[in-house]
Amino acid sequence: MLRLSPTVLMLFDKFNEFPFDLVITDLKMPELSGWGVIKRVKEKNSSIPVILITGSHRRYSEKNLTDFGVDFIINKPFNPQKLLDMVNELIRFQGVIPYPPLERIG
Repeated sequence: MLRLSPTVLMLFDKFNEFPFDLVITDLKMPELSGWGVIKRVKEKNSSIPVILITGSHRRYSEKNLTDFGVDFIINKPFNPQKLLDMVNELIRFQGVIPYPPLERIG
């Protein structure tokens, strides 16, 4: 089930009511950065995989991303198929989402 929220902070109010299987977050957001989202998610449940989307041209080391709890990173602009492939990889290899793989876009 997909959960969306008008604000990132409101989404955390629903965390206990609707546990997350996967978090996809942008790095730059008005209320709370992607780093803040990841920190809060991992404090609640460190096993929830995180995909970080960023428009920053900064290069992050694999160690830094792992230390922050990022499982995958996508740089903008990106092909939506790349995101779909990452989600399907998580489904296949980590068994995080008990649903069949998502269909290809287009």
